[in-house]
Amino acid sequence: MRKYIKLLAFLCLPLAFTACDDDENLNGGEATVQFQSASLTVSEAATSLDLPIVVTGEHDGLIKVRVEYTEAHGLKDDVNVIITSRDLLIPAGTEQVVVETRLSVANEEVENGRVLAFEIVDVQGATLGTNATCNVKLKESAPYEGTFNITGMDAFTGSISSMPCQLLLSETVADQLELNLGYGATVPVTMVAAEKEGDYELYFQGDNYAGDYSGYDLTFCYAIVQAEGVAYNTQEIAGYFDGETQTITIYPIQSMTGVGLLAPAGGWLNAYVAYPGEGGEIVPVQMIKQ
Repeated sequence: MRKYIKLLAFLCLPLAFTACDDDENLNGGEATVQFQSASLTVSEAATSLDLPIVVTGEHDGLIKVRVEYTEAHGLKDDVNVIITSRDLLIPAGTEQVVVETRLSVANEEVENGRVLAFEIVDVQGATLGTNATCNVKLKESAPYEGTFNITGMDAFTGSISSMPCQLLLSETVADQLELNLGYGATVPVTMVAAEKEGDYELYFQGDNYAGDYSGYDLTFCYAIVQAEGVAYNTQEIAGYFDGETQTITIYPIQSMTGVGLLAPAGGWLNAYVAYPGEGGEIVPVQMIKQ
């Protein structure tokens, strides 16, 4: 029995020496360790994520750091968010290491506001800095985001034409898109889920500054073909996004109604309006995803 006890004690000696060596080699200088950034944004489609941790100050020995993920939004630790190594050893002189993470967080729903929270929960050999946590915002992959062509009849030439634009989710306002027509400003677009799943009612803010062209302020608004010319209406512009066709239909307020960019004094930079189809039906202005 004594032989077994001696043998067990002998086998444990290397572990004890290793632990002592780590403790003896801990950094003794005034170093600070923290996440490089307190927040960042990644696509929900991302399958991996590297979170940099940085060291500043006197660093002549080993620094130990432990990182944890806080579960939220139904995203489970070690299932949807997997940290490959929670305990990091930062050797003397090393200024940066990364927390390697595997992600499986994408879904078919659009859930604004999902954030992954990572925290440095323990530090040995250094002081924890102000960026003790890193909040990773998930950017939703939304079908109504992207590049579209506003397509209709040119109100001045009579030909079928189009104008490119972009729709992107707002970074600051929930359930709101921003329409970028390429002239230096965006138009707010309110988004409301329709009865059919994947479809949305869209409301483009009326009488909204859309940018500048050659020193003239532009307004995105309704354009209406009348006998005396093209009139405008600055009420809210209503549309409907069809999730299957990836197309937005602009609801006409009159038969020859569309949208365009209005310059001061009633001048138009462009205007695209509804037109009669081959069967006599009115073809509305559409925004077709590219």
